[in-house]
Amino acid sequence: MAALPKLVGSVDDIGRPVVRVAVVGRDDEMLATIDTGFNGELLMGMGDAALLGVGQRTQGDSVELGHGVSVAVEVGRLRIVWLDAEREVKVLITDRLQPVANGPVALVGTALLTPHLLLIDFAQGTVEIETQV
Repeated sequence: MAALPKLVGSVDDIGRPVVRVAVVGRDDEMLATIDTGFNGELLMGMGDAALLGVGQRTQGDSVELGHGVSVAVEVGRLRIVWLDAEREVKVLITDRLQPVANGPVALVGTALLTPHLLLIDFAQGTVEIETQV
């Protein structure tokens, strides 16, 4: 019996659960924080969206960020490899997220995590996302 696809990450030095996500057509991966308080697929800043080649951008509505501030977003599309399969995802883009050197460039939300199993072991510093199909 073949093993089900799994994405393995870690808990970083400041306690964020992070994973590396491959972007179709790029040699490098993007580092993303798992954020179960975000109900979209991906959220990133304008600069990172441009660097990663997020396409089909349109003006979106405003969204409320975790600290309670509403911001306007653009909506784009990006092809990623998610649990061993290529997938086109919806990306919310805001100028309110500033890049941090060597830090995560995106948030992974619950729309991308669903219907998978998310396991975070903060004590061991591990993150696993598994398909259940």
